[in-house]
Amino acid sequence: MKVKEWLERKHADDDSIVFVKDHKTAAHFVVSIVLSKKEEAWFEKYYTKVRPQLLAGERKRKRDEQDEKDGDDFFFVSSRGKPIYNAAGDLIKLQQKCNVPQVSSQVVRRVFETAANRLDDPQKKAVSDYLGHSGTTADRHYRMKSLESIVMAAGLLKKLQRQKKSSAGPSGEGTRQEALGEGTSPQSVESSSHEQFNRRRPTKERVDTWVKKQGWKCKAANISTEVVENWAPSGSEDRIMDNKRIQSLVKTQDWKGLHITQFEEKGDGIITTRTFKKGQVVCDYHGPVVSGKEGENVHKNTTGKETGYIFFFRNSKGQPMCIDAHSDRCHCHPDKRTFGRLVNHSKKNSNIKPLHCVVDKHGEMKDVILFIATKDLPVGEEVLFDY
Repeated sequence: MKVKEWLERKHADDDSIVFVKDHKTAAHFVVSIVLSKKEEAWFEKYYTKVRPQLLAGERKRKRDEQDEKDGDDFFFVSSRGKPIYNAAGDLIKLQQKCNVPQVSSQVVRRVFETAANRLDDPQKKAVSDYLGHSGTTADRHYRMKSLESIVMAAGLLKKLQRQKKSSAGPSGEGTRQEALGEGTSPQSVESSSHEQFNRRRPTKERVDTWVKKQGWKCKAANISTEVVENWAPSGSEDRIMDNKRIQSLVKTQDWKGLHITQFEEKGDGIITTRTFKKGQVVCDYHGPVVSGKEGENVHKNTTGKETGYIFFFRNSKGQPMCIDAHSDRCHCHPDKRTFGRLVNHSKKNSNIKPLHCVVDKHGEMKDVILFIATKDLPVGEEVLFDY
């Protein structure tokens, strides 16, 4: 957050709203922060009393002019008067010092998104918009956000928090300790794991490693097996590409649970080798992304068995685009046949749907078409979608 953003905060009723921009593009807001009167007073006290002392410290004079300029622009600065670039690392240190469970902002967002499932659709959308931090989310939601909708979303989060504390008991600690401390129940682990593995079913080994890393002591010896068996996808579709596992699979094309097989009448197709739950990412449609016009030319000039392996769509700006998968092997994965291009058509029996997503790859926005299961897929079922 920059000082200018603090000074230009807006007010709505008893709340103040700080808009933090993406400073790489400065084109839109990445996050809006709603502060109560008490929270605003804390920030103001820091800004007027603590921050000036940090900037005026003896070590500050040893910094060069550029560091000094940067420090003056940023709202939060270190004890040496420099901008704080790794707030997550500072948070971990604070949690360790206070001997409390290490909970990241990503985990908090997933917990609230899961709790928001009990709300109606407009409320769920408001919460999803408020919690989203990516540039893609900003493009979709933030430019048209009103102060009223932001305050409403923050109010919903406070309401969900109060409900959670109430269900945990008078102190609000029962559920938290059960989920993060000793004697963790299988149900608590399953709930938390859904937040961690929200769009791809994990393996038992991954769950074992994750549980061990949390430092939990589970009552059930086969808890990992139960988590895998009872797993179901969670989270908003708008946030699917925030999942690092999905990003990795899109990059490596190492999708699991699928097999290329031959059908007598229609040739190659895809069948499942494990179950997929409704809402789970099955695979993507992989290939070079070209303009819609280039795609039409490829379609016209391609013959034989490679005809038709192209996917037309519109990007987030409404421009016609195309994924060109007419070649049996792509240049980036010459050693494997990708699954998405081989999924056959069915209007009546389709069991997946395409979802256009955008992922930030080294500062460049990349279009991705994911296939999402529209119902539970058992082992041995052909994967189909309506062309």
